[in-house]
Amino acid sequence: DKYRFNACSRSVAGIRPENEDACEVCRISHPTGPFLLLAIADGLGGHPAGEVASNLAVRTFSGIINDRLLALPELTGIAWVLVELAFRETNSRVIAASEQGDGLQGMGTTLVAALVSGEGHCIIGNVGDSRAYLVGERLEPLTRDHSRVQELVD
Repeated sequence: DKYRFNACSRSVAGIRPENEDACEVCRISHPTGPFLLLAIADGLGGHPAGEVASNLAVRTFSGIINDRLLALPELTGIAWVLVELAFRETNSRVIAASEQGDGLQGMGTTLVAALVSGEGHCIIGNVGDSRAYLVGERLEPLTRDHSRVQELVD
């Protein structure tokens, strides 16, 4: 196999007693070559059911990408549209679940995801204050937070 992906994850609860992080790593076989999907979500601290929201987000996002990617025979110029669609649909599903009751009202999560092709092309997106970095001689942030703090910094 000429395409080789290596991925790992680590989650630390931080100052909160519960860990509300969720991670999804999956390899997707496509006629144009393999893809690696990486998704990490962090439930919103101080809100109910953060662990439910983050798990739902990564599962939903990866399911949408996997299903829709396999339905597209050619990806030239359209993969970024697929990633944007997956973010929007994931958001809608988390909101819908939060309106179902059972202690889920107000739940929310951040989400950062990357879709990497076998040729090394990468599409990255994020919502909230979870971010992607390029790891090399130094950490280089690739995304910007969607937060009040970032607005103040800007």
